[in-house]
Amino acid sequence: MAVCRHHSWWTIGGVISLLGVLGCAGPAVKTQVLLPARYPEAVQYRNVVVLPMAGPEGYALTAEIEARLKDLWVEGRPYFSVRAPESLPAQLSGDPGELARWARRFGVEGLYTGTVTVADVDDQPYTEQRRECVQWEGKKCVRYESVPVYCIERKAIFVFIPRLIDVATGRVVYSRDIRGTAARRACPDRRETLPTPGELLRAARQRALDEFLTDVAPRYAVVRIPLMTDEEAVPDPEARGLLEEGVRWARNGRLDRACEDWRRAYERAPSAVPVLYNLGVCAEATGDLREALSWFTQAARQAGDDRRVREAIERVRQRMEAEAAVQP
Repeated sequence: MAVCRHHSWWTIGGVISLLGVLGCAGPAVKTQVLLPARYPEAVQYRNVVVLPMAGPEGYALTAEIEARLKDLWVEGRPYFSVRAPESLPAQLSGDPGELARWARRFGVEGLYTGTVTVADVDDQPYTEQRRECVQWEGKKCVRYESVPVYCIERKAIFVFIPRLIDVATGRVVYSRDIRGTAARRACPDRRETLPTPGELLRAARQRALDEFLTDVAPRYAVVRIPLMTDEEAVPDPEARGLLEEGVRWARNGRLDRACEDWRRAYERAPSAVPVLYNLGVCAEATGDLREALSWFTQAARQAGDDRRVREAIERVRQRMEAEAAVQP
């Protein structure tokens, strides 16, 4: 049985791994990339205060939001500066303008507030069928029947509506319903146990919180970038051989040697799409996004409508947007 080899090393672009391939998917570079927040306007507010969230479980959610924002590091430094809401007036209303006027004393840019609307755990019975022996002759079963087993599904739902207020203007710049769910099933004949309602609700709350952070903060994600191995798209025999040799190096975890071969192939076949594309992967893997975009754009001019090239261009543009957003 073929085994996928896995090699990794550090570069300025992040953790990069080459996935070797016999019996696996095609050769690819697996790398950690920085992606932009889902709501670009929200990500501009980095010096913030988090007010207590209203509703059930609001206190726990507030503490978790503060902790997650404080612990979020991007490019080797904390991304958010989170101020404690000192001396919060008890009579303060939820009016965005009033909240913004109060928050100006802290010298912050944004104010997070919101409401937990649902924090429920519900148990629902359901039935599963089992095939069991109902008649034996000695040690041999001669008749089976389907018998019901009564089980329980426990499901937690957590919904909250965060709001981000621009302190300078009192304007709400971000708000939406965010839902997190978690569910487990248990049947007595399998000796399964259900998590407690509190445990399951915490899991649902964490999923909602993850969704919220995806909205308002840049994030790291691991992406798998396929290499091109289309030898028939390289008309020059020597360049075709260099493309194949580079792929072999890549299969063995030596992207550095692979890139050397593809640069030599480019000298022989400067319009070959697989060569242009793979050189773009080389540049992206080392964190040179502008060069990567240049290679991928050249490949697009030659390839027309190729999904791999389209996805590469979009990915690199997103990474450039994310990196620009995290600059001080």
